[in-house]
Amino acid sequence: MSPEQGFLRAIIEAPEDDTARLVFADWLDENGQSERAEFIRTHIELARSDEADPRRAAWLARLHRLQAANGAAWVGFDPKQHPGWERWEWGRGMVESVSVQNLAALPELLERFPIREVVFRVRQMPVGWGVELARSGVLSRLESVAIEEGDSWRERSDVLAAFDSSLPQLRRMRLRKIRLDSDEWDQLLANCSGLRSLESDTDGEWPTPSVLQRRLPDLEQLNLGWSLGSWFDEGELAAFFSGPLLARLVELRLNGIELTDQVPLFPTRLPNLRRLGLAGRSSGSACSGGAGLRALIRSGVLSTVSDLDLSYNGLTPDDLDCLLAPGVAPLRRLRLWGNDKLDGRAAQAIAAASHLQGLVELDLGKCTVEELRPLVASPAASMLRHLSFSCDADHDTILSELAHFPETSSLVSLYVFAFGPPRNSVKPFFASGAVPHLTHLSCDDAYSGVYDMGPWEVEGTGIVWLVNNQRPLWLEAPSSFFGER
Repeated sequence: MSPEQGFLRAIIEAPEDDTARLVFADWLDENGQSERAEFIRTHIELARSDEADPRRAAWLARLHRLQAANGAAWVGFDPKQHPGWERWEWGRGMVESVSVQNLAALPELLERFPIREVVFRVRQMPVGWGVELARSGVLSRLESVAIEEGDSWRERSDVLAAFDSSLPQLRRMRLRKIRLDSDEWDQLLANCSGLRSLESDTDGEWPTPSVLQRRLPDLEQLNLGWSLGSWFDEGELAAFFSGPLLARLVELRLNGIELTDQVPLFPTRLPNLRRLGLAGRSSGSACSGGAGLRALIRSGVLSTVSDLDLSYNGLTPDDLDCLLAPGVAPLRRLRLWGNDKLDGRAAQAIAAASHLQGLVELDLGKCTVEELRPLVASPAASMLRHLSFSCDADHDTILSELAHFPETSSLVSLYVFAFGPPRNSVKPFFASGAVPHLTHLSCDDAYSGVYDMGPWEVEGTGIVWLVNNQRPLWLEAPSSFFGER
């Protein structure tokens, strides 16, 4: 066993211990691998820091640049030798999450890296993959598991087979496009009693509040979506909002909920709640969630919420003014996409809210460059690291205007939904120095696809062309940001 393999073995055996990682970083420094050592130390600093730490923007930018230049070499990835291994994500300087399309690569990956999460993209897997996965014992070595890209009913037997034995060490589970009935949910969760986070979207049934309460005593994060209109009957819904399960949640996302109908059922206080998602089901002009939002404000539930998603709820400027009033919510992350009735007023309202000086992520929805200018210069944007908006203009015009961001900008990622591909503005935009920490610029064209790029790509081979937001393997997915999101 080489010295490097010895260090990696120590990290795999004690994945929670940063000491082994820092000792490895020291060894890397002493053996001519200073950038990899810096990557590990910086990522650990990021993981330990408070979300409001002003150094995070520079750390994120540095991590992305180091990973873009060296990540594939550090991982030792060869698509010919690792068929079915799609991508990886970093945790505290090491590969801790991998996505696979078959099970063949898993034994080697688990031996080489301190893997804590596996994302199984099961669409390409043959029927019977669940039995094979259960026999492999892989799930017993993981803290987090995700089953994605399923074919609704087709995958249910494989999912139940994979989780047919006790897996008390699992802490996080994500199921997407997997249909289970209420009895099957009960069976599945009975074997995963240690879960602290459950995420699922489907057009089928959901685990009822009584099942969640009985099977998952340590649940802290619940994220359910798509067909919540038929999630509970009236009695179950009332039980959910009045029972002990809701009171202990740190994160609750009920995407697809009708805000006005359900919010009045919330209790007056949820002292543990920090992240709340109540994204609507229809376009912002077709619903009206203002009454529900005001009821939520009156209840006091938002007084502890720092991460709030109110996309697609038909909110008006007056509704937003109520939300942004001092003392309502200590917001750091706010998503308002699809609230067309705001008519571009969100940027102006947030800029005028002088008490909001800690926003790190903002999803504005529709606005113009003129409406964006006061926000960019306001105290509310001084720590902003992630910004998304749509605009009725072409990308070149928008980027030319955004090159005038203040030089103190902390932006790390920028997503713009506009018209046409960016043709002449990308290099001047990065060269302007207005956004020194920006590492991800996504220009989304509804007719063509997504252009995702970073400064290293502009300087090198040019803009990376993507379809359906699928990034190439050698770049970090923009949604992860090294665990920040």
